[in-house]
Amino acid sequence: NKNKFMFIPHDPETVINPHAEELDVAKWGDSNKADAETDQDAWKAFGDMPPPVSAEDILSALKVLDPSDREKWIKYGMALKKSNLPDAFEIWHAWSSRAGQGYQGEADCRKTWDGLKPNSITIKSIFADAIGRGWSKPRWKKTTEKTDSGETIEKMSYAGGRFEVRPKVVYFCPPHKTLKNGDIEPQEPLWLCSRLKVRAYCRNVNSESWGRFLSWKDPDKQLHEWACPASLLESVDGSEIRRELAEKGLLISSNRKARELLMVYIKLWPVDVRVRSVEKLGWHGGTFVTSDQAIGGDDDEPIMLQLDSPIHQANHQTGSLEDWKNSLGCLAQGNSRAQFAIACAAAAPLLELAGVEGGGFHLRGPSSSGKTSLLVAAASFYGLPDEAVRGWRSTSNALEGLAALHNDGFLTLDEISEIAPEHAGEAAFLLANGKQKARANRTGSARRVLTWKLLFLSTGEESLSNLMARVRRKPTPGQELRLLDIPADAGAGLGAFDQLHDLQSGAALSLALKDCAAKYHGTVGRLWLRWVVKNREALADQLPEKIQKFIFDHVPEESSGQVTRAARRFGLVAAAGALIAHEGFCDWDKEETELSIVKCFQDWLREFGSGPKEDQNILKQVRLFFEKHGGSRFEPMERSEEDNRVFHNRAGFWRNEENEKEYLVLPEVFREEICAGLDYKNAIKVLVDHQWIEKDNDGKHTQQNIRLPGLGQNRCYVFSTKGWD
Repeated sequence: NKNKFMFIPHDPETVINPHAEELDVAKWGDSNKADAETDQDAWKAFGDMPPPVSAEDILSALKVLDPSDREKWIKYGMALKKSNLPDAFEIWHAWSSRAGQGYQGEADCRKTWDGLKPNSITIKSIFADAIGRGWSKPRWKKTTEKTDSGETIEKMSYAGGRFEVRPKVVYFCPPHKTLKNGDIEPQEPLWLCSRLKVRAYCRNVNSESWGRFLSWKDPDKQLHEWACPASLLESVDGSEIRRELAEKGLLISSNRKARELLMVYIKLWPVDVRVRSVEKLGWHGGTFVTSDQAIGGDDDEPIMLQLDSPIHQANHQTGSLEDWKNSLGCLAQGNSRAQFAIACAAAAPLLELAGVEGGGFHLRGPSSSGKTSLLVAAASFYGLPDEAVRGWRSTSNALEGLAALHNDGFLTLDEISEIAPEHAGEAAFLLANGKQKARANRTGSARRVLTWKLLFLSTGEESLSNLMARVRRKPTPGQELRLLDIPADAGAGLGAFDQLHDLQSGAALSLALKDCAAKYHGTVGRLWLRWVVKNREALADQLPEKIQKFIFDHVPEESSGQVTRAARRFGLVAAAGALIAHEGFCDWDKEETELSIVKCFQDWLREFGSGPKEDQNILKQVRLFFEKHGGSRFEPMERSEEDNRVFHNRAGFWRNEENEKEYLVLPEVFREEICAGLDYKNAIKVLVDHQWIEKDNDGKHTQQNIRLPGLGQNRCYVFSTKGWD
């Protein structure tokens, strides 16, 4: 017989057995590789389940293996004995009892077990053979049991131990420890946290951005809910998750191992329920999402807010609707600016339904005139004013995050003077346009751009244009339309107020508004949102008609499109004010409320003007040039012999025509200086339309051919001052 192996010594000349069969090394290597891959696949099947595995997992795998095969029976017994699992023999015996033949009872199994001497075989071999027979990793399972005291305990096996969710706490019970002498030592349960429920899976409409929906109660028994992004569970230590949970009242162990197991519990606890997650606040179909509640909706799945980082929206509620109506609501009655501010708050969730673009209003007035108290009154509609009233002092990035936090909502910003003048116009555009600046990520591809639509109310001692003038800039008409400037002074000699409600002064009324807002806030706004959601379809039909009626009634004929555009926002606020009055959210007279908003609109229109803002800016710039240089850079057409003045940097000439002064401006001066920063062709059109430039006798040319002193026959623009006043 040929030997199966040939031994090769170090000396190649020495032949031990010349008749031996050469070893097929390649075949042997392939076999080992296949075994190794099967072994790896078996362990990969457990993914995030680190060894040691639970008894349930091993029993599940053994179910597909035949205990009648004595060779396998011994092999798996050795693997189990080496695992040191506390129930290893019980597992082996339970499997052995299923043998069709050869099973001789527990005593025989025990005798064989005691004689087993473990080697390199591990329980991985059990999973490898089971996978070869079609077995797959079981899902995580939880069981429920009741104690003698009637207490319900939910359990899930993990790593030889188990998680236990009790009525007040979450524990992890580690596997029993096997001592060197073979004795089993039970381990103390490890306290993880106060009761925390993993209730559902979350994912967005594209089946992305998965997460876990958690709920718990703080020490005051207040319920908290959070859609925790799965991406946070993959962070290094889970500190951001624990910080959010602890901030909302969950009691968490300080033990490092317990903290790690808490992340495992959140990640692996089995759930069957699915909820649809959204990544921003506001309207999502028929549901309005706040940071702590999804209001309304008839969808098959509940909707929850899920963000990459926790947010803190000012939506705290204290007092009843009647408390708010009888205190702050009564003080606002009859005060046009106060009613306007509160109506702005009510109008914010109506933007989407009415099809009105986002934007803001700016209440401008001197210090201590009551502006901030109006902001506080409006902020109390949805939450605690101390948290809701924000400041203008912020970076562009921070403003973007703040705007996204108030999507389809109401934002209050105090003291516009706090923002850098060179950034003010850009900030107004950013808030109203509703889109984040595009940025690249680390790979160079575009990041997801945040979007929003909001209504914001601002205050300050100066307007946007005055603020930008500090750095010699002018707001564009688009910027001024996005932040409509309204005088805070109501015109009654009481600052921002029309009446004092038996209080001694405007300062006393301001203080009373702030006191009431601090005491009663948030409830009216939450009830208002529920009413809006319930009547969403009817509002979507009615609001455009109400806005159009406001425009028809209050916008002057031949007004520019810019005025109509601004009037749409005022019209929405008027409609919102009338609705909260009519539906009992405040005890205001409906007609009086509408008149308050109309008064604010007319005060804005008086300062903005009914014509296009671009035209007004052109006229202002041209007139400013003549006011500054009319006496120093324009030479008279007729000079006496005694007049020996020298006109440096001459811009043109002047003359009297029919007792009115006319300026004759040289073409290059007009283009380069008077029209600096303007489209000079458009400027000519505006000036001709307003009869500031006189055409030639034929009425065809804007320049006239006139003999000028020292220059001869020359073309120039002739400015008439007749219509300047």
